[in-house]
Amino acid sequence: MADCPNFPTCTFFSGKMENMPAVSNYLKKQFCHGYYAGCARFTVFTELGTGTVPQDLFPYESSRATELISKARSQGEK
Repeated sequence: MADCPNFPTCTFFSGKMENMPAVSNYLKKQFCHGYYAGCARFTVFTELGTGTVPQDLFPYESSRATELISKARSQGEK
Protein backbone atom coordinates (compact mmCIF):
# COMPACT_ATOMS: atom_id res chain seq x y z
CA MET A 1 0.00 0.00 0.00
CA ALA A 2 1.13 3.54 -0.66
CA ASP A 3 2.19 5.99 2.02
CA CYS A 4 -0.36 8.24 3.63
CA PRO A 5 -0.69 11.46 1.63
CA ASN A 6 -0.59 13.39 4.92
CA PHE A 7 2.63 11.76 6.15
CA PRO A 8 4.95 14.58 5.05
CA THR A 9 2.96 17.18 7.00
CA CYS A 10 1.52 15.16 9.90
CA THR A 11 2.76 16.64 13.16
CA PHE A 12 2.01 13.63 15.35
CA PHE A 13 5.52 12.21 15.35
CA SER A 14 7.31 15.44 16.19
CA GLY A 15 7.70 16.12 19.87
CA LYS A 16 6.39 13.47 22.23
CA MET A 17 7.13 10.47 19.98
CA GLU A 18 10.82 11.37 19.64
CA ASN A 19 11.58 9.62 22.95
CA MET A 20 9.74 6.45 21.91
CA PRO A 21 11.42 5.34 18.67
CA ALA A 22 10.18 1.73 18.79
CA VAL A 23 6.54 2.75 19.25
CA SER A 24 6.94 5.52 16.69
CA ASN A 25 8.38 3.16 14.10
CA TYR A 26 5.64 0.60 14.72
CA LEU A 27 2.87 3.18 14.30
CA LYS A 28 4.49 4.57 11.15
CA LYS A 29 4.74 1.08 9.67
CA GLN A 30 1.14 0.23 10.53
CA PHE A 31 -0.52 3.48 9.55
CA CYS A 32 1.72 5.90 7.64
CA HIS A 33 3.33 3.30 5.41
CA GLY A 34 0.52 0.80 5.57
CA TYR A 35 -3.20 1.00 6.17
CA TYR A 36 -3.49 4.77 6.43
CA ALA A 37 -7.24 4.67 5.73
CA GLY A 38 -7.55 3.14 9.21
CA CYS A 39 -5.65 5.96 10.88
CA ALA A 40 -7.82 8.06 13.19
CA ARG A 41 -5.84 11.17 12.27
CA PHE A 42 -6.37 10.58 8.55
CA THR A 43 -10.08 9.96 9.15
CA VAL A 44 -10.57 13.23 11.02
CA PHE A 45 -8.55 15.13 8.41
CA THR A 46 -10.57 13.60 5.57
CA GLU A 47 -13.93 14.25 7.19
CA LEU A 48 -13.33 17.67 8.75
CA GLY A 49 -10.39 19.19 6.91
CA THR A 50 -7.07 20.84 7.64
CA GLY A 51 -6.48 22.08 11.15
CA THR A 52 -9.10 19.84 12.75
CA VAL A 53 -6.88 16.98 13.92
CA PRO A 54 -5.99 17.26 17.63
CA GLN A 55 -2.25 16.97 18.22
CA ASP A 56 -2.81 14.32 20.89
CA LEU A 57 -4.97 12.04 18.70
CA PHE A 58 -3.16 8.72 18.27
CA PRO A 59 -3.49 6.88 14.94
CA TYR A 60 -5.28 3.94 16.59
CA GLU A 61 -7.95 6.04 18.38
CA SER A 62 -10.70 5.41 15.85
CA SER A 63 -13.47 5.64 18.48
CA ARG A 64 -12.26 9.07 19.50
CA ALA A 65 -12.08 10.12 15.85
CA THR A 66 -15.69 9.06 15.36
CA GLU A 67 -16.71 11.10 18.42
CA LEU A 68 -14.83 14.18 17.17
CA ILE A 69 -16.47 13.94 13.77
CA SER A 70 -19.95 13.44 15.25
CA LYS A 71 -19.49 16.37 17.61
CA ALA A 72 -18.24 18.66 14.83
CA ARG A 73 -21.14 17.72 12.59
CA SER A 74 -23.73 18.23 15.30
CA GLN A 75 -22.29 21.64 16.15
CA GLY A 76 -22.38 22.57 12.48
CA GLU A 77 -26.08 21.76 12.31
CA LYS A 78 -27.00 24.23 15.05
